[in-house]
Amino acid sequence: MGMLKQKRKKDKRKRERMGIQNERKEKKGKAGQGARIRREKRVAKKEGKEQEALLNHLKNPKNKKKKRKTQNTIDPDCSDSDQEEGDEKVATTVRKDGQKVRLLKPDFADAPVFDKEFWEDPDPLRDEETMKRLRQLLGIKVRAAGGPLAVPAPVESLRDQRLPEAFSKFFRVMEKFSTPTPIQMQCWPAVLGGRNVLGIAPTGSGKTLAYLLPLVPHAEAQVDPLPGEGPIALVVLPTRELATQVCEAARPLRRLFSIVARAIYGGQDKAVQVDALGFSGHHLLTATPGRLVDLMGLNA
Repeated sequence: MGMLKQKRKKDKRKRERMGIQNERKEKKGKAGQGARIRREKRVAKKEGKEQEALLNHLKNPKNKKKKRKTQNTIDPDCSDSDQEEGDEKVATTVRKDGQKVRLLKPDFADAPVFDKEFWEDPDPLRDEETMKRLRQLLGIKVRAAGGPLAVPAPVESLRDQRLPEAFSKFFRVMEKFSTPTPIQMQCWPAVLGGRNVLGIAPTGSGKTLAYLLPLVPHAEAQVDPLPGEGPIALVVLPTRELATQVCEAARPLRRLFSIVARAIYGGQDKAVQVDALGFSGHHLLTATPGRLVDLMGLNA
């Protein structure tokens, strides 16, 4: 009898525990259902507001355009938009982190005219087949709107008489260079001739000198920039390592031709870089895109 009573008591306690657990589950279910209902109400309310805003825009789109103009906001689907603020034109750029940087658009109407053609081809009347064989021999491929003959012939030697005197001076001092690389053979005449060039070559093929050396005659033909003025040449690079590397590669140009180079990139104090740019004029600026936009937004 004693064992039977104990078993009944255990069963009773077990049923009580199960009842309590069921009550808790019901309460949780009711609470979750209430939260779901509140969430659905919020979503429905938000959708209603969006629909109402869309209807208002369709009814009177001019008001919305005026509002955007007064608030200096931009279309979120566009990364760049031009706006007018008084008599000044402002370009607003949105960066990846969502930050808006407003830049003044430069006016080149009163900019001085300068020479940008420093290349003369003494034998421009080459036939296309000869030029094609020459470039194949040198490992060069060319595409141009006017055909291969529209591109100046490549140089084959560092002693080429068509190269400016600055090139000869550089190679007399830098004795480690014996012959130009394919990217240099074709880029030098094209850049010295004032052409727009898109050069593609593997790592270690001499791309840096392909665009740095033509900077020298371009800089010597212009007035030296004063403190606070912009550079003559701008090199935009994806990483700080490349920005410092190109700036270091330009050091011989300062010793030989007084070409001053500066580098700006993220990870350094902006105030220090702004002071360095305003302290003295510089001919060459190497920069990463993010820091360049930041300092332009500060009118540095």
